[in-house]
Amino acid sequence: MVGFACTWLTAASSLLAAAGAWEVAVGEFARVVVDAPFSQGSFACGGGRRHVRRTTRQLQAHIRMYMMQTQDQCPASLADLVDAGITTRLRRDPWGGSYHFTCNVASREVEVCSAGPDGAWGSDDDICAEKAGP
Repeated sequence: MVGFACTWLTAASSLLAAAGAWEVAVGEFARVVVDAPFSQGSFACGGGRRHVRRTTRQLQAHIRMYMMQTQDQCPASLADLVDAGITTRLRRDPWGGSYHFTCNVASREVEVCSAGPDGAWGSDDDICAEKAGP
């Protein structure tokens, strides 16, 4: 039953959120099921982790683009990506945490991570994109 509910809620949230009708149509039901409406897919059904994996890969690409534009300098923060015009906004993970990154300038590898649902760095639920190089 949970699998069916997750599938239905994920599909419904995507369609209704796009139409701006989420709160009106099923908002009360969503609060009963997961205590919050869905905005990026069903986080309770694993959608948050998928969203974070996709975002960490996008941020890796943005950081590598920044490094190419600045002769292999690692950005000091994600705000540098906005200042350089590479992205238009700073992103937070679905649980309200910030993304952290490390650059290895010599190998051009970039790792981007989220602390995951518990918000604690170094725990088992941290989500990191695999290190990406050239």
